[in-house]
Amino acid sequence: MSGFKRAETFRWAIPGLLSLLVILAAASTHSAAQSQALFTTAVTNATWTVPAGVYSITVECWGGGGGGAGATSGGTLRGGGGGGGAYAMATRAVTPNQSVTYTVGAAGAGTTATTGGTGGTSSATYSSTTICSAAGGTGGTTSAKGTGGTAVTGSPTHVGGDGYFPTSGTVGGGGGGSAGTGADGTDATSRTGATAQTGGGPGGNGANGVAGGSAPASGPGGGGGGMYRTSGNDEAGGSGWAGQIRITYYVKHKGQVVNDR
Repeated sequence: MSGFKRAETFRWAIPGLLSLLVILAAASTHSAAQSQALFTTAVTNATWTVPAGVYSITVECWGGGGGGAGATSGGTLRGGGGGGGAYAMATRAVTPNQSVTYTVGAAGAGTTATTGGTGGTSSATYSSTTICSAAGGTGGTTSAKGTGGTAVTGSPTHVGGDGYFPTSGTVGGGGGGSAGTGADGTDATSRTGATAQTGGGPGGNGANGVAGGSAPASGPGGGGGGMYRTSGNDEAGGSGWAGQIRITYYVKHKGQVVNDR
């Protein structure tokens, strides 16, 4: 009889013991809070210091958008829209208090020049090795569209969308969209700037009538729209939008098991 009671006591003690183990495991393991550093202003060889407790970072790069074409002479001319910037991502092991050197690609200029400026390349480097890079789109011209950025380092990567060049009508070409986090950038197919992919930026609108092109409404990395001019009018293309760098990381505190899944 006493043996039966001991068995009953042991059987009922097991759930309590398991509950205690679960509580202790939950107390010792935490999901670390995600943090991000976002850089959207064009800059060359700036540095970001890895925070204490950070041993891995994920870096995303968007290239700058190309500018739309403008003109000051040559009779009736239509400007091609600029191409959108590319996208790249990569994860890298790091050491706290060390530096990541990064460049945010500049927007391609939209001026009265017949070729819009090319967007700058965005890149991030750690310990003399490139983590990721994404090229900018090329500028539109008075005879062709700008093309999306294609040169990339990382995985996954996506190319930027092309601008549009109108062969008729009183319009300029729309700018291409930058690449998104999961897809290539959208091509412009009319004077209307390309729509944005998730995580990317739209293109700027081309001129409607005698006018300059427009810059994109938001970033990152969309191409500018092209102008339309007639004899005697000076019209500028729209500038692209600057690229972007985003760094995502988790901070591991002392004695903490980090679960960032």
